[in-house]
Amino acid sequence: TEVTNAEYQKFIEAAGHPTPPSWKGNRFQAGTEALPVTDVTWEDASAYAKWAGKRLPTEEEWEFAARGPNKDNFYPWGETWREDAANVKKDEKDKRELQPVGQFTAGVSPFGALDMIGNAWEWTASDYKEYPGGKAEPPAKGFSNLKVIRGGSYDTPSKDATATFRR
Repeated sequence: TEVTNAEYQKFIEAAGHPTPPSWKGNRFQAGTEALPVTDVTWEDASAYAKWAGKRLPTEEEWEFAARGPNKDNFYPWGETWREDAANVKKDEKDKRELQPVGQFTAGVSPFGALDMIGNAWEWTASDYKEYPGGKAEPPAKGFSNLKVIRGGSYDTPSKDATATFRR
């Protein structure tokens, strides 16, 4: 699942790492302990993973965890969209918010991973570059060393909330 605010707080306290800028008083907002941590840089996410004895997945590993061995799966749960499987916008009028981690069990991947689509974007270890034979949007001027994020967020339109969409 995604890393919760409560899990990230343990890292901050143990490692002396700075809190996300949106946290007030060096703590997450009361009542949000089960929400995924957001407003973290790639460096923050990588430091958390190292502290936890893990690492960020490559873009390819993330996609394999989301789709499984069936390359026809457009979503972790299969080939067709299910509204009950991810926290994403139905349309432009839909107003969503972050939801507690692990709520969308219908969206489980073939490997048992939850929250691969929607809720909060997920960092990968991969640099942002075009796929062989593909076209990637060029990064804005002044940016370098960009990393790939996957999975979308609660504010992602359902048409873009797939196991293949990247930013």
